[in-house]
Amino acid sequence: MINCSRDFKGQSAIEYLMTYGWMLLVVAIVGGAIFATIQDQTQIETTGGLANAPAQIDSFTTSADGLEMEVRGAGESQIEDVSVWVFVDGELDRDGFENSVANAGSASNFSVDDAEEGEVNDGSSLINGSITSEGEGPTIPIGDSEILSVEELSASENVNEFEIAFVYDMDPFEGQTSIGSIQGQIERDEENGE
Repeated sequence: MINCSRDFKGQSAIEYLMTYGWMLLVVAIVGGAIFATIQDQTQIETTGGLANAPAQIDSFTTSADGLEMEVRGAGESQIEDVSVWVFVDGELDRDGFENSVANAGSASNFSVDDAEEGEVNDGSSLINGSITSEGEGPTIPIGDSEILSVEELSASENVNEFEIAFVYDMDPFEGQTSIGSIQGQIERDEENGE
């Protein structure tokens, strides 16, 4: 008789697990599907290659003014005449770009013409941002940040990656570069570009 009651308890436990186990499995599958759907809709924003650079991107976003980046001075001294260059369509010749900046003599002397003469781009286009009407970029002290903008880039539904370069002077050196990449829901704004 004692054995009989133990069998009923065992049978009851198995029935309980079968009944509620299916329900837990369905809840887990539905929860996983919801999580996967929401996860795909998040905005991916990353930067690469600038971790040890004197000009570092803390954050970036798109606005009516285009792509806006919060750039922090992280070098051993302040960085001056900072300009940002974005490469679209094609590959960047990093050595050619750095040589073109060095040949210009200083950051404020560097222009798109210098880059094109130095054969910087293999079919790519250069976009320049954050240059004042005087042809000079902002000065960013150590640890401080400035907002640099590139009007020709805007928000996108797709995630795209662009190579990006900062050109600056850092005492005692002029014509320095930091090259990396930026990835996010951004694209070239056809109205402002070309």
